[in-house]
Amino acid sequence: MPPDVQARWRTFVGPGIPDLMAIAPTNLTAGIRSVVDSIDRGPDDFVTVVVPELLRSQGLFSYLVRSSDLVRLKASMLRTPNVVVTDVPVVLEAGSPSGAGGKPLIPQRTVTLVLLSSINDVSVRAVNYARTLDATVTRAVYFDLDPEAAVSIGESWFEVVEGVPLDIVEAPFRDLSTPMLEEVRRYTERPGTIVNVVIPEYIVARWWQLPLHGQTALFVKRLFLFEERVLLTSVAYQIGSAREARRAGSADADATG
Repeated sequence: MPPDVQARWRTFVGPGIPDLMAIAPTNLTAGIRSVVDSIDRGPDDFVTVVVPELLRSQGLFSYLVRSSDLVRLKASMLRTPNVVVTDVPVVLEAGSPSGAGGKPLIPQRTVTLVLLSSINDVSVRAVNYARTLDATVTRAVYFDLDPEAAVSIGESWFEVVEGVPLDIVEAPFRDLSTPMLEEVRRYTERPGTIVNVVIPEYIVARWWQLPLHGQTALFVKRLFLFEERVLLTSVAYQIGSAREARRAGSADADATG
């Protein structure tokens, strides 16, 4: 590692933050995994892997090609028990970061929104993780595609979760894109605010379980990947059986319509 990089890092982060760790550039995923595996933690502890990304265009295909190493890294980390992946995308326009005149955003206010499709162990796990972030605002959000389900979730929420408010947002015509974007932009329109969108995500063990598993997490990631001042955090849950995969797929199918 060039000495000036470490010096610039120390100037940027200030005291109390560890020095940068250098890993071999030949295999990014293996290098990060070795660091994660070396962290001493208990069975109920989370490790958060934060992935900063510079996005040079707003095309999904271009992103997958240009960022293939980071895509593989995130996929691998999500298959590691108790590892959470937070994506910090910055879109470049004419070679400079978009928004705020291209200047780095040092947030004055952080908002954590946990997007729910149902109340289950996976969503409660994501809410529990969100609580540990100690954001200025922490809320759960359920988008109302089914009025009967929304009533049931609203009634049972506070029996299952304490200390995190639940917002039920209407999703007319079973469209999730518009209400999701509007809900997040309601916070990011305030200067100095970033929103961390927390996604409970099922990870299947075998490729043939993929058709059984819904696309809610992928839908949300595609929607917000190029959205200014939005972070994407995936709290994964590994599905080990076909029965679990069918149950998860059914729940996600209900959420996405």
